[in-house]
Amino acid sequence: MRYAKGSIAISEVADKPILRTVYSAGHARLDQLFESNFPYSQSKNLRDSLAWRVRRLVQHGFLDARCVPGMPPVLTLGEAGELYLQSEDGAIVERRTRSRGTNARSQVWHDVELFGIQLALRRAGVVRTWQSEAEVRAQNRVASIRFVKEYDAVVSFRLGDRRAEVALEFERTVKSADAYFRIFTLLRDEGQLDRFLFLVPDSKSQLLLRDAAPSHCPRIYVGLTREFQSQPETAPLLDLRSSSTASLHDCLA
Repeated sequence: MRYAKGSIAISEVADKPILRTVYSAGHARLDQLFESNFPYSQSKNLRDSLAWRVRRLVQHGFLDARCVPGMPPVLTLGEAGELYLQSEDGAIVERRTRSRGTNARSQVWHDVELFGIQLALRRAGVVRTWQSEAEVRAQNRVASIRFVKEYDAVVSFRLGDRRAEVALEFERTVKSADAYFRIFTLLRDEGQLDRFLFLVPDSKSQLLLRDAAPSHCPRIYVGLTREFQSQPETAPLLDLRSSSTASLHDCLA
């Protein structure tokens, strides 16, 4: 089949995984995209091939490239990519409208850093499946039983013989104590999940979340982002029910 000059033929094997990965992440750097699609590979040929495919997808509007101060160019799903995934997957696929407006730069940093957390946890071997916020949001639109919140991710963790699904919230910047009290109270009505992990930037933030916990607090754990990202099996977690120190092993029990 011949294509008109200037058109593009999308490969279901090579291009579609790129589009789905960027959609799931919201925003991603090229090096993250390479690690996600070719874990453990250091092949320069594969890296160059991916860069060529990404340039091609950007040129034809399947991906958008954005420049954000402080980081390399980041990729997000373009209009043509949105339409393609909608026609291919039959799922609710939409671009991140929240990446526009006054909080756009903060959202890009949040997405890129959360994708980095996901990649690190996959390298550590503690992730079975990772349902992104975009996928949680899509599920909530069509499911009869919904999550009470659009979590940053719903992660199926594995550690030894222990396995469990956990709602993960990445708090790149912390909210007010009142905001967390409302969130924690809402989580008491969650019928799909019974474990929640909040990752925060520092120990002061851990204490803020501890002090915001309501009586009859759900099973919420709070960890430091860098510690959990680098050593998920041993990183200390604060159990908000008892203010005691726990671990991922305890969270999955």
